Amino acid sequence: MEKVEMTTSYLLIQRAWTTDTSKYVCSPSNGDPMTINVHTLNGELPAGMEFSAWP
Repeated sequence: MEKVEMTTSYLLIQRAWTTDTSKYVCSPSNGDPMTINVHTLNGELPAGMEFSAWP
């Protein structure tokens, strides 16, 4: 099995508001930038969550 380097990044928004819904970009010094879409809900339970990862 081939060993692959991987960078992990975390986004923490404490006390999130619906106005925090946006695109966020992670720009590591050792890799290409990646964009995620964050959706904040107001008192609702999410029906599902989507994650994407690049190998």
